[in-house]
Amino acid sequence: MRPDWEKVVTPVVDVAVKLPGVDPEKIILAGWSFGGFLVVRAAAFEPRATAVIADPRQWDQRDNVISALPLSDDQKADFPNIDPKCLDPMVKWLTGSSGDPMLRWKLLQRGPLVHAVDNLFDYLKELLAF
Repeated sequence: MRPDWEKVVTPVVDVAVKLPGVDPEKIILAGWSFGGFLVVRAAAFEPRATAVIADPRQWDQRDNVISALPLSDDQKADFPNIDPKCLDPMVKWLTGSSGDPMLRWKLLQRGPLVHAVDNLFDYLKELLAF
């Protein structure tokens, strides 16, 4: 995953405009959920896009994610300039028998994998680039 989504979309458009049945004058970029967040930036750098459909669900990852963490208000305000060990209780809960399996998968497995990091703190820090 990368915040400079135009680096992904532009090569896709390069290929798409060469396909039969694709009108290069009618390129529409669309994104839903996190893709809706990324598509707006991609469209800003892709002059061949004639329309954009963005359904982002969120405007800023800090507001969306950091505000929900079990941290003090000061730690949330200072994130990521805090001790990573502050998240240890959350990781312990997520990996324990009472932890939410879907949340565990999203925060400890899929998210870090997609963002090429190996722990919750670095994953959350990476999200702030978006």
